[in-house]
Amino acid sequence: MSDVPKPKRDVLDPALAARFAWRIAPPPEPSPPQADAPPAPDLDPTASEALAEHAARACEELAKDVRKAWALASPPAQAAATKRLLRFARRIGFEILGMSQHPLEAVRLLRLVARHIEAAPIRTSDMFQLAWLPLPDRHPEMIELIVEAARTGDKNLAFVLDRTVAETELEGRYPGLGARLAEIADTAQSWDVRALAIRWLSLDEFPAAIPTLRRALRTRHARLRYYALFILAQMKGWAEREEDVLWLLEDAVRHPLDGGHGTSGFERIDDYEEALIDVLRGARSPEGWKPLEIILEGGGAHIFRRRPGLDADWALKALAAGYPERAVHRIDRELADSSGLRRYAAISTLALLPEELARPRLIEAAGCSEHDLVERAKTIWFERFGGALPVSPLAGVPVFLLEGPPSERLFACLTVLRGASQEARFVMVDALLAEAPEGSATPEQLSPSQREALALLLFTLRMSGTLYKHPTLGNLGEADWAKLLLRRFGALAFEGLASLAEPPALAGVARGWLDALTSAARKGLLDPAQRERLQGIARAALASPVWDNSPAPLLALSVVGAPEECVEQLWSILTAPEDATDPRNEGSRSNADASRWASIVLRGVAETPGFGARIAAAAAEAFQERRFDLYDRLMYLGSERKAPEVLDVARATLSTYDGDPEAHGSVCRAAHVLVQAKHLEDAWILSALAQPEAPLFKVAASLIRQSSPAPMLEALTRALVSTARSGAAAAEAAKVLVLQEVLAGDDARLAGILERAPDRERAALCGALIDAKVPLASYRHHVAACLLSSDLRVTRELHDPLWLRKPEGMEALFEELLPRVQVEDTRDFICHLLRAPNEAAKYWVDGDEDEEDEEDEDDWDEDDEDDGDEDASS
Repeated sequence: MSDVPKPKRDVLDPALAARFAWRIAPPPEPSPPQADAPPAPDLDPTASEALAEHAARACEELAKDVRKAWALASPPAQAAATKRLLRFARRIGFEILGMSQHPLEAVRLLRLVARHIEAAPIRTSDMFQLAWLPLPDRHPEMIELIVEAARTGDKNLAFVLDRTVAETELEGRYPGLGARLAEIADTAQSWDVRALAIRWLSLDEFPAAIPTLRRALRTRHARLRYYALFILAQMKGWAEREEDVLWLLEDAVRHPLDGGHGTSGFERIDDYEEALIDVLRGARSPEGWKPLEIILEGGGAHIFRRRPGLDADWALKALAAGYPERAVHRIDRELADSSGLRRYAAISTLALLPEELARPRLIEAAGCSEHDLVERAKTIWFERFGGALPVSPLAGVPVFLLEGPPSERLFACLTVLRGASQEARFVMVDALLAEAPEGSATPEQLSPSQREALALLLFTLRMSGTLYKHPTLGNLGEADWAKLLLRRFGALAFEGLASLAEPPALAGVARGWLDALTSAARKGLLDPAQRERLQGIARAALASPVWDNSPAPLLALSVVGAPEECVEQLWSILTAPEDATDPRNEGSRSNADASRWASIVLRGVAETPGFGARIAAAAAEAFQERRFDLYDRLMYLGSERKAPEVLDVARATLSTYDGDPEAHGSVCRAAHVLVQAKHLEDAWILSALAQPEAPLFKVAASLIRQSSPAPMLEALTRALVSTARSGAAAAEAAKVLVLQEVLAGDDARLAGILERAPDRERAALCGALIDAKVPLASYRHHVAACLLSSDLRVTRELHDPLWLRKPEGMEALFEELLPRVQVEDTRDFICHLLRAPNEAAKYWVDGDEDEEDEEDEDDWDEDDEDDGDEDASS
């Protein structure tokens, strides 16, 4: 049976009614036991009159029994009478249509059923029979029937009213019904009852129900949200729609929708997702794009490391519907990604873009080599604009590689490559590769047929996913194909590959053919002119207005080199702030990787006067501003370029260190830079190790290796008995000695060190013991105490060691601790390792509507015998 609200009017778009129509047909009635064929119907008018009279008598008797049952004062007796009424209704079959002559009794029959639904449940056979019961939509007791039926939450009774009342336009007939249904939706304890009450609020325009529907939008029940959202979208008085939709989008970041079990779970996801997209078209909050882009970049909560519903594909569609100007560059990126898994989702978003944005992208998509994607583009074009998609027969083919007009053979091959058969495509690719010049040397010239073969191969490779798992060549990636084509077809292959690499690079694709050419350059397969061409593509990609920290062009420049005129651009990338309020980074990829690769590229740029001083000044400023990641990259860059000014900054960093734990990593970086430059003497290290109470003790300890001079190892060993800094120094020393395999994991001193250590140092030492594969049992209670800490910095010390080593006894410890873990990030981490539902997975609640129906075994049996209940007349 359908559980979709009834659309009152077509408000959103013409497709709304079709999408939310009565889309689930009732289950077919099982075939009754075979019997002898009935005699042919008697078409004699007198016989028809006799049937009509028989129906009238049966309905008169049924109406009489309804009046008797209604008059009973005893609830048990009334329930027993209702059960008999249901059996009577089943026996008279379609003759129940005669109840149109008894409107009051027809309404009260269903009211009795609603009152005694538990004692006299509607079976499937009753449901289909009662669906033919004629109900007077203007009867004064209809409002009571709808309210009483809503309070039951019963699916079968809901089906009966859906087939009668819900198919009738009420037109303001029951002005008080909305308030009463809203009260049920607000106060009922059962999710099924609340869902049914809200669904029936779609029967008419009930402005008084808007507050209730808005509250339903904030429940943890997806079906209620869907009903409320769909109904509110048709309400003229929903003034807060932008506010509510923004709340739903922000909530989607925290609570991905779990699909549940079975088909109903997927329907729940689809219904809610599509309803939210539809409403977003007319309720465009100025801030609504922000949560959508968080989801698109992989942020937000996850369920078992994924988002079953309200995922990135949905977020891209929602962005296209509500904020097309922000969606187009992301759609272009997905469509240009040769191996992207979200290409099909991106093509579907073109159905949601404005016409002027959709048309050119659909035409462009029709030139790709993936049959299914092209067919999807054609379908969208036909649905939106009518007619066939206008596309050139040579769309997507690099015709600039040809010497003259294409041959008939090229068109014949192109037909195969664009076809639906993957096997035929593989065979054609083998035949085209066989066209390559013979011999081991790279060819200098290609014949016209060889040029056509190369052009066809490049057309097929434009979307490289079409050739993965080739039966004869194996599973080749872009880099493998680039190497193969360069060796078989020579310099012309590079020109074709460059034409494949440039558009995705300019669109901001993170991986693909630009990386493939970079790999070829790294292996020495490109000549100087080709390396310069690759450098030009990388530079153009960095200058593209839609580049958002993709490392691919920087990786290319790290291989082929960057000219001096790129220094300012690379410096800007290196020092870009990571603050989300920065317009460069708002809604885009994190710039951490880009900044790191920019420092690597700058390492090889030609020497520029004063550049070392500039690096040093920026590093000092970054440390002062507590931008420690940037400080580390600048120190790396300065040490690689052997800038003496950077060594001065490193010395100043050490001399002014006051023990700030957040700055510790950067101070260690400064110490390592000085050691690498041989500007930090052993005497300084020994002096720091001799002062466990000083902040620099931990820095000096980080410099110790198993091969360090014996006096340093002895100084660190002496610190094991230190009580400095409340036991932190001893734990820091023990951690280094354990990791360097100088201190055994079963050393008797470790128990006391762990007992005395502050939480963060104790967690770090436990992590070292886990990394050293020391059995967990000996320090299990310390790991437990750290995981139960309320300090995220303490619990995170153990995440990586536990994830990588998974020591014996870890799962039992997690199961014991999980109910008491305080840090949400750590709780999610433990849930993931245990494959247990996290908070996001437990957020949504289900009513009975998502469970499978269980039919009574005798659901279709004719049971006319008295069941022993007390007679209705007693």
